[in-house]
Amino acid sequence: MGYRSKVIIGVTYGELSDKFDEVLIKHDFHPIKSTDYLKIHIENDGMKFYTFDYTKWYSSDEWCKDIMDFLEHTFNTTTTSTSTDLSKVFCVGLGEEGELHSEVGDYWEFVDVIRNINLID
Repeated sequence: MGYRSKVIIGVTYGELSDKFDEVLIKHDFHPIKSTDYLKIHIENDGMKFYTFDYTKWYSSDEWCKDIMDFLEHTFNTTTTSTSTDLSKVFCVGLGEEGELHSEVGDYWEFVDVIRNINLID
């Protein structure tokens, strides 16, 4: 995408999220603590959530491509596994103009997507 987006990513907490954190660290993101750019949340159900706010999400950028490759590869290889915990990765982005993008996995189990329309004043 060539504009700003909000992107939410979820990864099963533990070994899988540690591997995802390595991808983020490779691109100078710091997944240990929340920043203005990247927020980290750990839920009781064993998921670690990453929220990129107002991000220039260019699918051709190396960091974005590495993130999506990791998520797509993990989702595609673990959904055939017998362990449902390993298949818990997702991603969804919402662009400034209200369109969804970068969809991976069953994000609707964790993310409420609300779009709105209004009359222009």
